[in-house]
Amino acid sequence: MDALVTEMSATVVYTNVAFSGVLTGPVEGKCDAVIATVSVSPEREAVVDFTLPYLNIDDVPIAIAVQQGDDLLRGWLNEALQQLRADGVLDTMATAIAADKPEWQVRLPDRPFVPVTIT
Repeated sequence: MDALVTEMSATVVYTNVAFSGVLTGPVEGKCDAVIATVSVSPEREAVVDFTLPYLNIDDVPIAIAVQQGDDLLRGWLNEALQQLRADGVLDTMATAIAADKPEWQVRLPDRPFVPVTIT
């Protein structure tokens, strides 16, 4: 998240919450985004929107959750993720996670990021 906010020239305030309630933040408008190795699933897509996946863990896409309908923030995050992938930051992150969690199969998504233009 630090790399994302640096790329976006933004600031971030971190809030620790139990993972079981992590998606209630954007659903209730208490936070703008959730980045906590959140896997994308149909059940979760029913209550939040997701950025493009930035990692796959055991073939499950991992993305940032945002409040439904916040296309501007999602677009900014996608653009920042695309730049971090181009800069190799996501590769470094995947390598670090894979080293720390050898039981997980961690890799970048196969599909390339699609350029996003914010107007």
